[in-house]
Amino acid sequence: ARAALLRFATSVDGEAPTTDAAWREEALRRWGDLVGGGGGETRDWETYVTSRLSTPPPPSPLDLLQEYYAADQWQLLCCCVLMSRCSSWDTKHRCISGFFEAYPTPSAFLEKVVKGEDAASCKEIVHSLGLFDDRLKGIIGITQAFLL
Repeated sequence: ARAALLRFATSVDGEAPTTDAAWREEALRRWGDLVGGGGGETRDWETYVTSRLSTPPPPSPLDLLQEYYAADQWQLLCCCVLMSRCSSWDTKHRCISGFFEAYPTPSAFLEKVVKGEDAASCKEIVHSLGLFDDRLKGIIGITQAFLL
């Protein structure tokens, strides 16, 4: 995951998209079918994608947990919500890794947890962190705002 910090965010073929349609496909590939509100409305997809890409700092020698998720703004924001008020690196790493395995994109999270009304499966993954209701509320808010 730390290697992702060193890559410029490009499309699958390694090049930056050149058309609006290609930028939309890039948004769909990265964040799922609900990007842009899910309606596919007309928008500047290049601005949409580039405004959501992070510019991670160089990797530190400290192996900070945040660095594992710094290449994706949505993951980094969710990571911050999940990490707060918990001191065990192992617990945080296990729970956050499990969260992103279950919900790799913001669309996947909303579809499964919110639309699918399956907060129980999310709670099972991150219960060791405590404060589940507050964490879930924060992640839902971040995710909905991110996808707009």
